[in-house]
This record gives sequence, structure tokens and C-alpha cells, in this order.
Amino acid sequence: CEYVEKNPVPWTDKHKTPIVFNRKQIAGRSRKNRSLVGVIEALLDTYTELNDCKTWLCTAATPIGLKQHFGSRLKYIYLYQDPRDACLSLRDSTADSHLYVVAEKWAQEQETVMDMARDNDSNVYRINREALEQDKDTQMGFLEGFISGDKAQQSDTALKSMESSLQDEKLTKWGNEGSGVAEEDVLMIESVCGVVMKEQGYTLKSETLTEYTADQVSEFHSLNAEKAEKKEADLRTQDPEKWGRIDAQREVLARYARDTLTLPVTLPDDDGTD
Repeated sequence: CEYVEKNPVPWTDKHKTPIVFNRKQIAGRSRKNRSLVGVIEALLDTYTELNDCKTWLCTAATPIGLKQHFGSRLKYIYLYQDPRDACLSLRDSTADSHLYVVAEKWAQEQETVMDMARDNDSNVYRINREALEQDKDTQMGFLEGFISGDKAQQSDTALKSMESSLQDEKLTKWGNEGSGVAEEDVLMIESVCGVVMKEQGYTLKSETLTEYTADQVSEFHSLNAEKAEKKEADLRTQDPEKWGRIDAQREVLARYARDTLTLPVTLPDDDGTD
């Protein structure tokens, strides 16, 4: 409860008043499933009621744990976009600054979510951002039908056809003079994300993917950590109020980590004995 209350963007009720959660009520609502996801469910249900809404919507990069907990209660919208757009944007807007690290995390998240999409689960809907931007009305109509359950969702064939029609326009952009995007950046993203991109229906600018050595990858991560520290230092100086909100939430986690006892786990030997 305290972690949510310290969120940099406050959770508010219908009167725009920051919410202070009743600990006993949250504990009671999550008693049947005293897991972290169970507590999150209780918080979101309470938040929904305090805003006079019927249900809630949240974003999750890796929703597998949510699916295991909620089962068929939730519907999942898998919104994805060309990583050459996504990774360049994330590099500028998140703590990670090195393009390799950003692309690596993007690919890992996509692979996790795509495991859900591959199951042809009727509660999982795939939608491509580029297709959405090109024909918003049609795509939102499909999405509305999925959410309401009144219409069949867009077929995978139709979605791939829409994706394919956008490829030629996109490929002329990446890494070309005047595009504002360096060719080396495009090739790095494709080298890290190429397998996932092909499964999502994207066409690569180069079919020759660069293989990076372990030493190179280690250097990329070291550079990323250095840049992340600089970003934090800059934020602390340039926007102390925002930094204070972020730091306050971090302190909640740090405090509970200090106060939490981790018990060692003893695994059985091969013969089944301890």
C-alpha cells in the first residue's frame, strides 16, 4: 500500500484526492490469495471502486504472472511496434541509455509476451501500432469487438497484410541520409531483435546480423550503467521535485528489503535426502 501511495504519479479517487489505502481492507480482500499479485488485484479493485468505474486497465511489460493469477478474468491487449522506433524512443525516455541494452530488454519482453500470443488464447489480442496509426477507426473497431466480446477479433492474416503494406515506406527511412537515424543504430537493433522482428512481420533492412562478443556485450552494459548514473544525477539537479518523488518510492522498497529475512533453501540430494 505504501509503495503505491508513494508512486511519483499519485493514485487519486474520483475527486482527484490522493488515495490512502485501508490496510485491513486490502489484507481482507487479498486473504484468499496472499501473493504479491493478489495484493495488487485488491489495490486495483479498490482504486476502481473509488473512481466509480466498472473495471481497471493497466500496462505490464511481462504479464505472464498476471495471467497465471487472473486466468480468464483479464483480457490482454498485446500492442507492439517496430523496435527501430521503440528502442530509439526508449533510449531517450528510460533509465537505460545504451541502445544494445534497450534492444536486449525489448527483445526479452517481446519473447515473453509472444509465448502468450502463440497459444491462440481468445483472451489475448495482437495489435500493431503502425497499423493502428494508419487506419485508426478500423483497428479500434476490431479492438472494441475484442473487449466487448461481440465480434470476432481481427485475423492474424489480416494483421500481417496490414503490416506488410507498411514495410516499403518504413524501410526507406531507416539509416538513410536525412532520416535522423544512424545506420549503425538500425543495424544494432536489428542484430539484437531480428528473430523477434521477423516473427512480428517486420522486414529487416539488412539480412546480415552482427554477432557481438561477450566482451563487447559486457562493455555495452558498463557504458549503460555509467549513463544511467549520469541521467539520475542530471535529474536530481534539474528537477529535484520529480527526483524526490522517485526516491521516496525507492526508499519504501529499500526499507522493506532491509527488514525482510531471507531463509536459505535446502535442496534434496540426488537420492532424495536432504
